[in-house]
Amino acid sequence: MSSFNFLVSFFVFLFPVSVTCQTLAYCRYPLSCGAGEPQIRFPFSLDGRQSKACGDSGFDLSCNSSNRTVLQLPYSGQFFVQDINYTSREMKIYDPDNCLPKRLLNLRLPQSNPYKLAGLSQDYTFFNCSSSSLDVANVSSSYSPISCMSSTTHTILVTNISNLNVPLNSSCKLIVTVSAPVVRTVDGLSYKISDVVLLQWQLLPDRSQGTKMTEVVYALLGLCFALVLILAFTCCICPWVIGMFRDHHRSVFLSDGILLHSIDTNHEAIVIRTGLDDATIKSYQRIILDEKLKLPNPNDTTCSICLSEYRSTETLKIIPPPCNHYFHAKCIDPWLRMHTTCPVCRKPLQPSVLLLAVDAF
Repeated sequence: MSSFNFLVSFFVFLFPVSVTCQTLAYCRYPLSCGAGEPQIRFPFSLDGRQSKACGDSGFDLSCNSSNRTVLQLPYSGQFFVQDINYTSREMKIYDPDNCLPKRLLNLRLPQSNPYKLAGLSQDYTFFNCSSSSLDVANVSSSYSPISCMSSTTHTILVTNISNLNVPLNSSCKLIVTVSAPVVRTVDGLSYKISDVVLLQWQLLPDRSQGTKMTEVVYALLGLCFALVLILAFTCCICPWVIGMFRDHHRSVFLSDGILLHSIDTNHEAIVIRTGLDDATIKSYQRIILDEKLKLPNPNDTTCSICLSEYRSTETLKIIPPPCNHYFHAKCIDPWLRMHTTCPVCRKPLQPSVLLLAVDAF
């Protein structure tokens, strides 16, 4: 494989790993829809700003055009999120139109939903009264008008269920009795319907706990970074190893073909050269590769001496049978002048040994 193909394969493999690592790392940091809005972290995820993998199923939040945090409850519609307490697993929500009593009439939290009502609550009964026959000023203080639900033709009154024994105008019709969140009045002597709903969430048994999710995220992050380091190390070290191996092959001529030995200070070096003569080397078959790269062996595409792939217009030299291996002519010629064996199979060739010994006394 060429260096270019190796780099392409490396980055193609690295890219999805890198994206996965970045996604997991992004989940570690809390987000918010804007200034003053609650921070969003596990088990919640921000739709459109985070991967759903950052949160648990059923804990999706979103941001509206006004940078408000929005919770979409099945069957009940959208609510704004005022605060999230991750320690007690509680969330405060309120009606975007500031008419929570109206929303309470249709507030339903099915069992499949991870939320349930928390905090103080009382049962309240709603009445629809004709405005033409009702004087609100003369209505008992046990009944409170809901202005955001009333109009010029009718008035909505609400009272704690314990006050139903208080007489009311005959034109008033009972609508429904619901459980409503309450807060103490200013005097601390009674309660009134709150402007916010306190929800508490629970992770269902088949869902991961927050601490477990954190451990999984950290484990996956560690695995991702380890893979990146291994791939980066491989990418950097492989060319160096190949270069060292190539240099070793090129220098083997000196280590195997020429023996230099000093006898003593009164003797010059003895040089022994072994290999084939030029006539024998020139007699070996030569081929010039064309654009189709028709090689004697289609599976052997790399010169075993320089470790480079064969290219068109290059000249190859084939060692005769029973060897039949081939190499770049420029690589095999120097080898054959120093050796009498094939560089690959080490089968002996016809030797032509030249021994020179110079002795100086």
